[in-house]
This record gives sequence, C-alpha cells and structure tokens, in this order.
Amino acid sequence: MAFREPHLDGATAFGSDGARTFAFFTSAGAFEVWSALTDHEQTTKYLYGMSLHSEWVPDAEIQVRVQDQVPLQGQVLCAWPHRRLSYFLHAPDASPVYLTWLIRPHPSGAVCRLTIDEAEEGDGSVDLEDVWLPILDALQRHLASRPA
Repeated sequence: MAFREPHLDGATAFGSDGARTFAFFTSAGAFEVWSALTDHEQTTKYLYGMSLHSEWVPDAEIQVRVQDQVPLQGQVLCAWPHRRLSYFLHAPDASPVYLTWLIRPHPSGAVCRLTIDEAEEGDGSVDLEDVWLPILDALQRHLASRPA
C-alpha cells in the first residue's frame, strides 16, 4: 500500500515496494520541463553540476559527465517527448538506479513526477530524500527562472 507525506517546496513523496515517487507542480510547460531533463547544459543547473549526454531515444546510451570524467553511465528505457522519460544509471561496480520522469501538462504549467527504484535496497527512503529533494528543489528553481 502506498503512503503519502508532504515535503519541501510543495513536493510530495509516495512510496511502495522500495520505489519512491516525488511530485511537484511548475508553471513551466511540458516542453520546458522536457528540455530541462534532456539538455546537458541545463542538467548541470540542478544535478549537482553533472551533465547528462544522450540521444534520448530508447536504448540510447547515457553518459553522466562531471568536468572531463564519466562517473556514471546508463541507458534510456523509454522516451516519450514531453510526457515520459525512463532510464537507468549506474557507477562501475554498483547496482543501477532506475528513474522515471512523468510530465503531465496542466493548464497553468505541468505536474512532474519522478519515480526512483534502486535495484538493491539502500539505507531507505531518507537517503533517497537526502539526494533527490535538493535536486528537485534546484530543478523547480531552474524552471521558475526561465523566461516565459
């Protein structure tokens, strides 16, 4: 059974079966959200300085770059522009983390949901919140700062 609890800046978390889902509303449209998720220059603004490089089509490789290093790699599982983006990332000798972004258009912007599923259970939802809530907060601020 899923549970729901409020979090920072209007984000909400849901969880069941080891996966966690975070949701928030933004006044940015679905096209702007998709661009922020897939444009490597924009990902550095909210993803701890990391840039995600990919063709963003199913089965495409993803390279996560920090300066000249590639500490993480992954693969696109599903890419439905402006609606859904699913992929996994992993570091060498580590289990993958599966991420699914759902973007739902809203008359005043978009609702964004991020579901995170770790192949191996870590230290729990608190660790996921410690990593992902600041990312979602930075993404919300980035989207809010874009020209209308």
